[in-house]
Amino acid sequence: ERMLAFLMASHPRLGAHSVWQKMPKPVVTKIYSFFQGYPVTKKLDEYFRQRDPCTWDELVFKIMDAADRRAKTLTLETKSLASIPSCIGECTKLEKLSLMGQDLVTLPPQIGNLPELTYLQTYCCMVLFYPFELLNCKRLHVSGQSLYIDLKSLLGRKGNMFPRMPSTIKSCAGESPQCSQTAIDGWDVKGADAAAMCSWCRAAWPSSAFTSWIQGQFPGGDRRDILPLLARFCSQACLDSARGKHNPSREALEKAKMSPCIHYQVALSRKNSFSKEAVCCDVLQIIQSNS
Repeated sequence: ERMLAFLMASHPRLGAHSVWQKMPKPVVTKIYSFFQGYPVTKKLDEYFRQRDPCTWDELVFKIMDAADRRAKTLTLETKSLASIPSCIGECTKLEKLSLMGQDLVTLPPQIGNLPELTYLQTYCCMVLFYPFELLNCKRLHVSGQSLYIDLKSLLGRKGNMFPRMPSTIKSCAGESPQCSQTAIDGWDVKGADAAAMCSWCRAAWPSSAFTSWIQGQFPGGDRRDILPLLARFCSQACLDSARGKHNPSREALEKAKMSPCIHYQVALSRKNSFSKEAVCCDVLQIIQSNS
């Protein structure tokens, strides 16, 4: 599959060749997942790893071991890392995830691949924002001990401004030669990296033109039911659909003590390259330049 992806990159005209019509659709999906989505995931992992390679590699080992054992609980000490490895998405049987480390900035989109997750603890990690894919964890509710997080560090709270998205860079994401519509109708995308797909429809490649902050709403009734989420969409239609469903009222935002993300977008300072604000800027740049 990697060789075919390489050939496709070297010879764009192969996209129109009849070879695509003869290949099983799941195989084509996997190829495009590698060719389009893999660079984003890989570059983000490489970026987060560079701060503490030893700790990162240790977490990868623990995560893959938990995935092999089909573990239901997992505790990770992130130390100075700003995120955790994207392979966390392999732990599909995980029910409880506890993270410890004060330098966490966000979590990888692959966290949305954990359908059994009922408990997430990032308390004292001072996370700035979460991926939109976290909403895919349908068993995660804002009640009791299900979502145990910090509130004061979140973007939109206590003067923590939302950073403005970097200037839209020409998207590297191209549509499948077999698919010009937004979704890949009838295709089995389970073999693809779901985190590389659109945050809403999860069936088409996202574009840097539609990367956006969303204030997502969880089922529940306290201040944690609204979180700042970073989302990547494939079209204006998906962006509008997400905003239509996750559009908290002024009263709800006041209850959550949050400011609207669309009103307070400012450029973040890069005075300290190791600050969480700098990491946030870097993440946005990587996503925008590889979508």
